[in-house]
Formats: sequence, C-alpha cells, structure tokens
Amino acid sequence: MFLINIRRKNAPSEEPIFQCIGMLASAVGPNLTKLLHDQLDPMLACGLSEPLVQALAAIAKYISPLLKTIQGMNLYVSEVRNAQRFQIAFWTFFRTS
Repeated sequence: MFLINIRRKNAPSEEPIFQCIGMLASAVGPNLTKLLHDQLDPMLACGLSEPLVQALAAIAKYISPLLKTIQGMNLYVSEVRNAQRFQIAFWTFFRTS
C-alpha cells in the first residue's frame, strides 16, 4: 500500500522535478552516478507515477552504472504490487463467500 501516491493538500507536483532529473541524466550522464544513486529511494517514496517512470528510464539509459539498481527496484515494486493484488483477491474471495 505504500506505493500508492498519497498527496497532501496543496502539495506541489513532483512531475517537474522528475523531468529535470531525466534531463540532467541525459545531459551530464555517468558523472551523476553517486548523486542519483543516493536519490533513488527518496524518488520512489514519492509514489509510482508516469513522470517517475520516465525519469528512471532516462537514468537507466544515460547512467549505465545505475541500470542494475533500477532493475532491482523495478523487480521489488512488481513483487509488492503482485502481493497487493493477491491480498485484494484473497480478501475479496472471502468477503463474497
């Protein structure tokens, strides 16, 4: 459930931030490896969104040392989402039985 993007009232959008990170990755490349490696977890904590996915794709494309880290994050996210789907299906089954 922590992957659902819960926004505070009047909170600014993360979209411009993620767009900027993607552009920085394409412009600067591997020189940002250390800085962006430290920012991947806080980025994911913002919740899944299309701008986040696009930023991660740009980082993986232009900063190849972070590719394995991002792939690991994607695997983790997909496992959590599958577990959430299973829980929803499980509890829906028992409520309707």
